[in-house]
Amino acid sequence: MFVFNTRNEANRYIQEDRLINAKVIMIPMVNKPPLYGVVPIEVKDAILVKDWEELKKLNLENKLYKVEIKEYNGWIRNKFNNDLGVYLSTHTFYGSNCDESTLLFQLRGFMIEIDNWDKGSD
Repeated sequence: MFVFNTRNEANRYIQEDRLINAKVIMIPMVNKPPLYGVVPIEVKDAILVKDWEELKKLNLENKLYKVEIKEYNGWIRNKFNNDLGVYLSTHTFYGSNCDESTLLFQLRGFMIEIDNWDKGSD
């Protein structure tokens, strides 16, 4: 979840990144103003992606985004603007990065879950 101080900031993030599977939720705080999180609207039958090769084979593309995968990194690019897009680093499948990467994909309409290569190594 991406967290913002105001609902307007959260909505602006959704609009500026043209997220197609996102909603804003309120996070109540004790003795403080609430925070606002951006989460996927729904995730059904997410495909577990175990490595870069599997991710590349999915050839992910929808009406707004195209995923470009190199050997051990990649990009989620908006098809309608010249932004660089969202960089997928070599750490995409490690530790807490896999949760953030999963969220980045799901907010853009790709129903996948990035596997954690560190699971079970605790």
